Amino acid sequence: MTKNKILIAGMGGIGGYFGGHLAKAYASDPDIEVYFLSRGKNLDVINKQGITIKTSSGEFTTKPTAAAADSAAFGIMDYIIISVKSYDLPPLLAGLEKNVGNTTVIIPLLNGVEGAQSIHTFFPHALVTEGCANIIVRLVQPGLVESFSSFKSLHFGIQNILGRRLEKIHELFIGAGIDSTLTPNILEQIWFKFIFISAAAATTSYYNAPFGKIRADHTAMDTFQELVDEALTLCTAEGISLRKGAKEKIIANLMNGPAEATTSMHSDILSGKGQSEMESLIGYPVRRAGALDVDLPVYKKIYKKLKSSV
Repeated sequence: MTKNKILIAGMGGIGGYFGGHLAKAYASDPDIEVYFLSRGKNLDVINKQGITIKTSSGEFTTKPTAAAADSAAFGIMDYIIISVKSYDLPPLLAGLEKNVGNTTVIIPLLNGVEGAQSIHTFFPHALVTEGCANIIVRLVQPGLVESFSSFKSLHFGIQNILGRRLEKIHELFIGAGIDSTLTPNILEQIWFKFIFISAAAATTSYYNAPFGKIRADHTAMDTFQELVDEALTLCTAEGISLRKGAKEKIIANLMNGPAEATTSMHSDILSGKGQSEMESLIGYPVRRAGALDVDLPVYKKIYKKLKSSV
């Protein structure tokens, strides 16, 4: 059997959750190696104690084949799963050059809709998929990832294309107990996720409130639903059709999320560290709407307010 080398690039909530499941499932398999690219205190804890994944059904701790802040020594990878904030993507890609070969498959699990194209531009020789994760998960402290949602799914693929390399990593995901979907209609999933996270990020950040307070405030909920409607209009203008009932499911994601949960963009703003995904989650719809001659008045209002206050 050919050895498969998998690199998880970014060990925050999403990378930690899926990377932890892969590392645990294949820890004793000599033909599958799982590597972590991490940094700081999180890396220190992973190397000393391992990564701990906590869910409503229990928790486990596991270690990868190796973990480092510089992945060059890991060599060429068969699969690279990228899970970082949009503002961290350019420097991350520059650091992955020693890991990407002609047969490498790169799967981005990002919040926006521009990531795969950016990766393909940087690594035109690699096979770059689209991908997204539907999960509420946080790196709550170094070495500890906690999931707060009942939904924990991963979707990936290349529009209108299937192939053996994609099927192989899908099998590895399933073998690790990951709720994985490989689909040639991936743009529908990307936009479904984007509309939810974009509207939720805009609403939680604008009102400075977690999901529970948004649900309890009629004005905030109206804003969220207006944002969803506008994003759906943009999606249609892009030529992408979502399945019937998509709007109701997007709203249900907010209604069913933990009351104390919020979006990562809102968390970044609260942290005061000066970086957030506002441009990829809120600025992008505004700019793209301008190019497509679509009016998004609520997005424009919130983008203007947040830009002036953050």
